[in-house]
Amino acid sequence: MIYFLLFYNLLLSNYFPFIRNDKMGYIDINGEVVIEPIFDTKVNYFLSRRGKEDFDLGVQFPDYSYFNDGIAGIQKEKWLWKIIPYKREFGLTNLEGDVILLEKVKNLFPSKNNFIRFEFNDTKMPSDVPFNSNLINLSKIKRNYRFNELKNAESVSFNKHLEHSKYIYIGNCNDNRILIYEYLSRGVFDVYFLDSNANRVIQLKDIVYAGDFSNSLALVKTNEDVYFIDSNGQRQFQKLGKIDDATNFNNQRAFVRKNGKFILIDTEGNIVTENKFDYAFPFKNNYAKVKIKSSYSLIDLNGNLAIEEKYKKFGDAFEDVIPVEVGSKWRLLKIKEKKLMFEEYDYISQFINGLALAWRDKQILYINVEGNVVFNAIDKRTYEKKHATLMDRY
Repeated sequence: MIYFLLFYNLLLSNYFPFIRNDKMGYIDINGEVVIEPIFDTKVNYFLSRRGKEDFDLGVQFPDYSYFNDGIAGIQKEKWLWKIIPYKREFGLTNLEGDVILLEKVKNLFPSKNNFIRFEFNDTKMPSDVPFNSNLINLSKIKRNYRFNELKNAESVSFNKHLEHSKYIYIGNCNDNRILIYEYLSRGVFDVYFLDSNANRVIQLKDIVYAGDFSNSLALVKTNEDVYFIDSNGQRQFQKLGKIDDATNFNNQRAFVRKNGKFILIDTEGNIVTENKFDYAFPFKNNYAKVKIKSSYSLIDLNGNLAIEEKYKKFGDAFEDVIPVEVGSKWRLLKIKEKKLMFEEYDYISQFINGLALAWRDKQILYINVEGNVVFNAIDKRTYEKKHATLMDRY
């Protein structure tokens, strides 16, 4: 039983990418290094203006580089004569830092609900097809392929284990439904949903947009209509009448636009509050950003204002914490207590699994929900090198 609990806790571990000497490694939520920096995963560096002639370095880690289902995506460079990098391959790493490298894959997406989604190179695909997507069940990867130390890793092709043939776009496996865009013609798609056994259970024609299932409901848009369907493809909420637009469901809530205003509904199609908003974003972590006249506010699941004071800017809520701009600095606000944390930063990004990137004193730091520094996400040498390179281009 003890071994099971240890294994279960390991699967739930949240690991976070960091950079040392242009290599990516991973820390845990306490800032302890759990995977040494050995990967060549490409990250997005950019400049952020902090003054008239003052620019800080910014960084964005790829979504796939964060761990989900005990797996994260990585990249490895191949070298010619050990001196010239000529190829960068995608791969998967487990919680021990062992890897599987993948043939022909040109882009990865985060693992979700035990599926890995990716785009790949295939010379047989028509040149006008914008996407070339597929997915594979994570259990098949673990069963059929061996994770190895990076230095011993070889590229593998898992075509024989693919769940489907080639599709233009594949969504996530939510509520036992997988969203598929089959082909594109003049901005209109044929869309269908598969179950987790790859059986086609819902098919929709001439669709402009369809979203992943969430709370057992999916948003569908055509050139003439906007509506929700259940997991059997049945149209829902006819009692609402014609709606002009809507957001996807999350946290048992969605917004629908009628007569130019957004209203909040639940999964039964009931109107939650009489408040009407000029614009609204989907719920995240039980809160949603809405626009009222010319300013943005945050509301809770009942449509009540969660932040009463007007801040110039604020980010996405995580649990009961949200980054807000106070004067020229960013701080964390405890939403229910309406209490500002003491620590100040030049900027705080969104929280992912309990940590957020924050900028201060020419450093990029990981902070926790108390606003305390956990780890320096980018070492000083890499920061200065990337900053100088981008400033030269600027």
